[in-house]
Amino acid sequence: MSFAWAFAPLDVLAQSKDGECDVKLGDMTVPNTKKRKLYVPPTRCHHEKMKKDCFLCSPENFCLHGKLNSERLKRSCMICTPSLKCVHQIGKGDCIDCHPELICGHECRRKLCLICSPGRKCAHGSRKIHCILCDPSLICGHDVRKINCKICIVEPKCELHDCIIKFCGPCGGVNVCTKCGVNKTKKAYTMCMPCAKQTTPRHKISEKQMDWYLKTWADDGKIPKYTKSDQRLDGINPEICKAVRPDFLFDRGTWVLVVEIDEDSHKTYEPRCEHTRIMEITNGFGQLPVYILRYNPHACPVNKTTRRIPITERSDLLLKTLQHTFANPSFDHHITIHYLWYSCTRCLSAAQCSFQHIEKFRTLLEYAAFIDATYKLEDIGSGQKPGPSAMALH
Repeated sequence: MSFAWAFAPLDVLAQSKDGECDVKLGDMTVPNTKKRKLYVPPTRCHHEKMKKDCFLCSPENFCLHGKLNSERLKRSCMICTPSLKCVHQIGKGDCIDCHPELICGHECRRKLCLICSPGRKCAHGSRKIHCILCDPSLICGHDVRKINCKICIVEPKCELHDCIIKFCGPCGGVNVCTKCGVNKTKKAYTMCMPCAKQTTPRHKISEKQMDWYLKTWADDGKIPKYTKSDQRLDGINPEICKAVRPDFLFDRGTWVLVVEIDEDSHKTYEPRCEHTRIMEITNGFGQLPVYILRYNPHACPVNKTTRRIPITERSDLLLKTLQHTFANPSFDHHITIHYLWYSCTRCLSAAQCSFQHIEKFRTLLEYAAFIDATYKLEDIGSGQKPGPSAMALH
């Protein structure tokens, strides 16, 4: 009988300040001797909804920032509740900058990937919820998808500014850039492309993904933890050399490993400036051997044929390269530059290319002579592309 109050629908008779209450089971009153707090289900209104979620019963909990300026719960509205946004002005749970793990190995959002989630694919090879063969009701009488039909969907217009309300910034339209408040956006509560590029440049996205991989591998014990990330080197005299900030730095005491993220193989950069920067990084460590790993996270052309590599294949090769480098440090060369997933002009096809090219220099003077001979001052601005030279080991 002592457990009877915990298993049946109960009517609460009295409840004290500390949460203790006596309950009624039929005609018998059972005291709550263990002072347990009872679960009281939330009240429902006569509209068969939770009272706090009902627009008719609790209009103070709603705003008008929904689609087509319809009602929306304030606690789920990013305009009324700015804490739902991350620093990139995107919903915290949907931001790939804050959560790179949302992207699967097929360079797609994990929850939308048909390869990772085959249950989302129908028999026609499309997503089930979008397949017009599985669900013909998606097509309206005008032979157009209902959501795209401009005849079926008549969007309300703003009479004051003579535009559609959802694109009207002064009227609080949802399809207006959340930063500038002027440009239109395809999705609600997002930024336009110019503002998004200013807020989160493309290279910062690649660096965040790399940071997530390096931290995950370090936590699993596969590689050591990096020493610095995007910080100015201490050993460089700013009066003599330009201040440089390597992307990721591993200081191993007797030698140094630097991981550089080169988006699109830095094809728009001047090769001589790139090598000069590497020389400045090397100067910051004195006589210590420096291993530079230049990683390209984007597509790489091989003999004028562009190949797009899945991120799983890229990350596997990157991890193996890092593990091999840490296990077999080389002290025979002062500077070693390892190009990973860079473009290649010597291989006939992508199947023949290992996407790894290595340049080694015994002394700093040898490296300086290589720069002067390969990338001359008069060639600056001639369109010469950076990357491994003809002398690089394949």
